[in-house]
Amino acid sequence: MKFMQHDESGWRPPVLRVSSAERRGIDEAWSRMKSFYSLLVAGNKLETRRGRQQRRWMWNMLSQELLLRLRADPQVAAVLPDLESRVEEGTVTSGSAAETALDV
Repeated sequence: MKFMQHDESGWRPPVLRVSSAERRGIDEAWSRMKSFYSLLVAGNKLETRRGRQQRRWMWNMLSQELLLRLRADPQVAAVLPDLESRVEEGTVTSGSAAETALDV
């Protein structure tokens, strides 16, 4: 745990013992979550975090869609099996194969 970096909010997450089966610690955990939320809202960090999250989602969606479109392209699909085999055999680097596929 000591290697985990803390974010810019200054929040240090507490370690709590919580058990829904034993109905223990739930109120305290909820109280801590609300405190964290209040800290984010007060420092205008919630909007910043949400904006960054939305940006990451945008890039994830773009990456996924571009990959789907690339793989669906008939010309690219035709060369991929050979490129994959050559990469696995070590006769071509993964970077070179990727460039070849993108240049089709």
